Amino acid sequence: MEPIDHFENGRHVGRTNFSQGLLISSIEAAVKRVDGVARLKSDSGFRFRNLFSPSAWRSGVAVRSVGYGVIVLEVCVQVHHGYAAADLSYRIQEAVLSVAQNKNITDKRIKRVNVRICDVIIPKPEQQQLSI
Repeated sequence: MEPIDHFENGRHVGRTNFSQGLLISSIEAAVKRVDGVARLKSDSGFRFRNLFSPSAWRSGVAVRSVGYGVIVLEVCVQVHHGYAAADLSYRIQEAVLSVAQNKNITDKRIKRVNVRICDVIIPKPEQQQLSI
């Protein structure tokens, strides 16, 4: 997003700049609210790949520039067992897009949102108590 200059009585009094971190933090918060998501998860292969492309990486969210004003968003999540992967991925994409398409957060065009389900939390069976 472009910086906003602030003026008071015709005099420049400051500037507000928006960092990419604002977009990433907003995406993190939106994804964590999706029912079935345990947490965002750093995926080492995902992070390694991003070292060689123009992107930002932080706690399960990557932003890659794929052209002038165009970005690809990628999220890596750990989910709870028992949720349909396709439905969960769709709901995550919708949550990400609702934040990313907000012109107050970024003025970039979103080419696509990739969702990686990096891990599933399977509950441990309850320990059976032996009666003596």
